[in-house]
Amino acid sequence: MYSKGSAQNTALLLPNCLRNQNPTLLGRNTLLAVEAMRRFPSLEADQSLRTGAALLRRELARLAHEDVVYHVAFSPDGKTLATASADKTARLSLWQPEDMITATCARLNRNLTLAEWRQYLGDEPYHKTCADLPIGSDFLNEGRKLAIAGKLDKAMALLREARTLEPSLTFDPISETHKFAAAGRSEKGKALAKDGKIQEALAAYTQAQHLDPTLKISAKDWNSLCWNGSLAEQAATVMDACQQAVKLDPENGNIRDSHGLARALTGDTKGAIEDFSFYVKKRKKEKKSEANELRIEQRTQWIAALKAGKNPFDAGTLNAIRDQ
Repeated sequence: MYSKGSAQNTALLLPNCLRNQNPTLLGRNTLLAVEAMRRFPSLEADQSLRTGAALLRRELARLAHEDVVYHVAFSPDGKTLATASADKTARLSLWQPEDMITATCARLNRNLTLAEWRQYLGDEPYHKTCADLPIGSDFLNEGRKLAIAGKLDKAMALLREARTLEPSLTFDPISETHKFAAAGRSEKGKALAKDGKIQEALAAYTQAQHLDPTLKISAKDWNSLCWNGSLAEQAATVMDACQQAVKLDPENGNIRDSHGLARALTGDTKGAIEDFSFYVKKRKKEKKSEANELRIEQRTQWIAALKAGKNPFDAGTLNAIRDQ
């Protein structure tokens, strides 16, 4: 919690921090000065707030004079203090805490981020330091991280809080949480497919689409699952993924190559020959290279074997392809 002692300590440290800092931290430290002044008004908090405000684009009038102050008067509304000094200057200054806070917030362009709030104010519930400024920009990022980590309840609670604090936000917290979580499961599916963990990858993609029915899994990702599943001798299991990839990008040679491998391993010889032939035709149109010529030769041999009624894909061949 943000105790009176911590507020006073913050207020004591802020003036020097405000003067001797990276300009990008000015907004944060001025917001902390506002929090200190609002919670526990004191001379230290007042000094911190005035120092921060003075360093912003438009300076608040200050009480400082270089000589003796010989006259003091309040404005009729009691909000402004006028001072006259032997240094031949007169100054107008806001002196009531809420007026100083309002004037300071008018010179800022953001509130504390969620990370800053937690760093300096601990577990105290977040609120806007300046009511007319937007909430911390990291609320959505934090919600996304929680959803990806599978902490859906915490993600929803955080996004609901964001909506409450910022009514201009139009997203639905439940749908947004599910979208974040679905994207996370989809990424997990990609990684699992590359590692050859095909059943787990399929489960991750299924979960992703259940969480967000609008999620679009790319042809590339379906193809990765198709290719890696076929090499793991689970061609029948990934056939739907292979067909999805072809449906999304039927003119892609690599996708047709993966589909051909899955078809060959599931006994669809005619379909495999068709896909491999398509791949070879595509490759022949590409710039010549040693690697490209080797792939063309390899697929040509597969086509010949399949036409001869032979299976060119024993375990050794699959391992060799996997290691390419």
